Amino acid sequence: MGLTEASAFKDGKIVNDDVNASAAIAGTKISPDFGSQNITTTGTIASNNITITDAVSAINFVDDGDNPDYRIVVNSGQFKIQDTTNANANRIIVQQANTRVLNNLDVNGQFKLFDDDNSHSIGFKAPATIASNLLFTLPATDAAFSGYALISDGAGTLSWGVAGGASGAANNQVFWENDQTVTGNYTITNGKNAGSFGPIAIASNVSVTIGSGQTWSIV
Repeated sequence: MGLTEASAFKDGKIVNDDVNASAAIAGTKISPDFGSQNITTTGTIASNNITITDAVSAINFVDDGDNPDYRIVVNSGQFKIQDTTNANANRIIVQQANTRVLNNLDVNGQFKLFDDDNSHSIGFKAPATIASNLLFTLPATDAAFSGYALISDGAGTLSWGVAGGASGAANNQVFWENDQTVTGNYTITNGKNAGSFGPIAIASNVSVTIGSGQTWSIV
């Protein structure tokens, strides 16, 4: 059915039946500005360039049956993928192309760090079999002295300290070594005793604190 004066212009309105099914209306004849009107479709929106412009530009993905729901948003120079159900910004990419994860990052496999030209990497991986979950907590600052190592308290909390154990040829646990001069203040850990191989000198204005019930043995 085509447009007719009787059907289309008699009452000043054009309805869907007034447009022939074979009509090809150029996009330049259709204003793209829908104002504040919502656009709803169950079909596919196909384009090679879709631009969303607003102070906070966002696309929402709402699952009718299950949670969580997600939101992609650009705000204040940051690209965010948010879990809107839990109100968390799970992934943030700032304008310098850094990626920041605000919650847990789960990696099933290897975690790799690549060099500048992406030709080689160093990485970490979990053992093939783990009996129970284990979380290591890193220290908040760097080691106070060169040569310190990360040591564990047996419960997953790591700190900087002198690594225990002796060394020797053929993996013999034979030789224990210590410095001969105390150059910085030291307090023996509460509930511990200390031992050193002497002679030991204590530098000027340096003190070693030995608590009640503790001993420092020098042999």
